[in-house]
Amino acid sequence: MLTIADILLEANPDSLELMRQRVQAFANREDPKISGVPSFVRLQQISQLHFISMQIIEDGHFDPLLVFENNFEGEPETYWQSVLAQLSDDLRGIFACTKEATKPEWARLFFPGNSDSLAEFLRAHSCSASAQHFGAVANSLLSISRGRQVFEDIQTELGPTGSGYRKLDAPGVHKALRKWALEKYEWFRHAEIPTTDQALRTYKWSTLRPIAPWLVTVIVLLGLVFVFLAAVLSNYLMHWWTSLPGHSPTVHFAVRLAVRFVVGWLLFLLTALPVFRVGFVLYKLLRRLEESDFTQDHPPLSPEQLKLFAAQEDHIVQNHLASMVLVKPGMLRGFLIRPPFARSSSWSRSKPGMATSAPCAPSTLLTGLSSGTLDDCCS
Repeated sequence: MLTIADILLEANPDSLELMRQRVQAFANREDPKISGVPSFVRLQQISQLHFISMQIIEDGHFDPLLVFENNFEGEPETYWQSVLAQLSDDLRGIFACTKEATKPEWARLFFPGNSDSLAEFLRAHSCSASAQHFGAVANSLLSISRGRQVFEDIQTELGPTGSGYRKLDAPGVHKALRKWALEKYEWFRHAEIPTTDQALRTYKWSTLRPIAPWLVTVIVLLGLVFVFLAAVLSNYLMHWWTSLPGHSPTVHFAVRLAVRFVVGWLLFLLTALPVFRVGFVLYKLLRRLEESDFTQDHPPLSPEQLKLFAAQEDHIVQNHLASMVLVKPGMLRGFLIRPPFARSSSWSRSKPGMATSAPCAPSTLLTGLSSGTLDDCCS
């Protein structure tokens, strides 16, 4: 199962420029963008990694914020150990420019020459995104690695030595490539486990599992209170009715049924009305917050910042149907975000030719931030 973990640290204003330089040096080291020089060599050694990025979020409303984002498979403990085995020196230098590095409990880790593990520091400051969406939950690391290898092998097969394919039409090329793949890859003959449908069911249940006990408890308690009030009130009315003379058993039964039906509906309306009022108040508060909140254009981005952002973007072909979006935290925002994502994901799967994942990062992360830039290192 995929996991999203973020490290959020406030930058030390006095060390902000040094932090920028170290983040830039880290990005250049992983992706030098030089012909013939491999990229992301160290990141590819982290076996659990799907996606990793580092951002410095700057805004006039708060101190600069360092966001270290991680999307990976498996247990966080083994993942952090793998990350530190490859990136410990870079992370130590960057984290040393944060406010947390000056606190007594962590300061020793950032003294010059210190080589103690940063694992405890990462565990203490890691958190989950307030809302998240995985666009391709069935894309395991094994599946992604296989897909990359198949892509590279197909490029070789269709290269200078693949002149035979040029004599075929499109269906013929497809048939020939499929035959070639079945002979070359044993795993190609079998369905992936789990299948996409199985992975989707597991993912959907995992999103409900944390709140399911609370939801069931609330529903049961409300049901018990509703039944108790309906029984007490209807019994009181029936006791008053039966004390009146001259009524047959049939009339008593009919009146009892009618009273309990009416009482039940009245109690339902009395319960629903305050719930509706609370929901309406929450809606108005949320709308007021959203309408009065600052946006990504405040403060405006300077041309120099825009040039810096553009320089950090990947200059490779990517699937732009997948993207990373910055969203502020909040329970209500999370509830509002999930249904559209679920609907769009369902719609895209029902349309032929619609893709739901990116070759580099098969997930979309919604972090708890309002504005900023992305300096990404992608495996």
